[in-house]
Amino acid sequence: MAILLSYSERDPVPGGCNLEFDLDIDPNIYLEYNFFETTIKFAPANLGYARGVDPPPCDAGTDQDSRWRLQYDVYQYFLPENDLTEEMLLKHLQRMVSVPQVKANALKVVTLTANDKTSVSFSSLPGQGVIYNVIVWDPFLNTSAAYVPAHTYACSFEAGEGSCASLGRVSSKVFFTLFALLGFFICFFGHRFWKTELFFIGFIIMGFFFYILITRLTPIKYDVNLILTAVAGSVGGMFLVAVWWRFGILSICMLCVGLVLGFLISSVTFFTPLGNLKIFHDDGVFWVTFSCIAILIPVVFMGCLRILNILTCGVIGSYSVVLAIDSYWSTSLSYITLNVLKRALNKDFHRAFTNVPFQTNGKTLKSKNQCDSTVGVLTHLC
Repeated sequence: MAILLSYSERDPVPGGCNLEFDLDIDPNIYLEYNFFETTIKFAPANLGYARGVDPPPCDAGTDQDSRWRLQYDVYQYFLPENDLTEEMLLKHLQRMVSVPQVKANALKVVTLTANDKTSVSFSSLPGQGVIYNVIVWDPFLNTSAAYVPAHTYACSFEAGEGSCASLGRVSSKVFFTLFALLGFFICFFGHRFWKTELFFIGFIIMGFFFYILITRLTPIKYDVNLILTAVAGSVGGMFLVAVWWRFGILSICMLCVGLVLGFLISSVTFFTPLGNLKIFHDDGVFWVTFSCIAILIPVVFMGCLRILNILTCGVIGSYSVVLAIDSYWSTSLSYITLNVLKRALNKDFHRAFTNVPFQTNGKTLKSKNQCDSTVGVLTHLC
């Protein structure tokens, strides 16, 4: 696809101060991805100049008469879900070419100055098409120009398990299906079957921390890791049941219950635009704030343990079903907890912006999750 755009001598030149890539003037956006994050890089722009005139020097100074006054707005555009065709991609690429189109259709994620690195990271969304573009703006002349858009699906189109066409692994489907069956039972009957609920809570706590530990410390393959996580989670569940059976200390058990609910509420909090604030790109600030929110929930509800337990059963049980559905049918709601897991597993994920699309799948599952949670809570109260 080739599209011609005209610019005047007042407009900045995207990639006009390229010192890293192959072309002398390189308006392209370079993209690389892995399971955790997608990173875009681009060459700095230069001030505009007339045809036949030498371009302004790129590093002659840092005052307002140089390219250091330029600003870069980074935009993100989500393609329709479950459509990997070239026709759909080309159709939407045309909406991300010129400056007015980009501003009208895409989400502005961040603004960079000339003092910032020309590199931005995003959370990878395997199977979800995303187009990125950058608009360079000259605040002195109030002119702007767009780079060449780049796109990714954060997955491979080669046939096989884990490709764009079949993202869900068999092991994931088995694990989360069994997990969801137990979660669905807990959603509606967990408060009445106390020991079963304790097993479920213990499974979540032990399984989550064990998965992080074994993934960070060993090179074990994903399928084996998931089996070991299931075993460790089962041990954790039985241990919490044994603690209740042997000592009968309600406060300790309810603290575990409240922390699981607090973890999900804290994850939801950082799933909002709040999570993309610059202050939370610092790991120390993020984890302290995240932990405080998670701990606050059991503290607030310690005076009404019945309500805490019922809410946990309804909310956590219904969300486990969402995770199972995601292994078959991709949805943005799974990233509520997946983003936290990614941050715990990858030391560079703190710099990533975690925007996700909220399209038909997400809206449908959100309604279903709210319905399950509400009905589950009401069932326990009746």
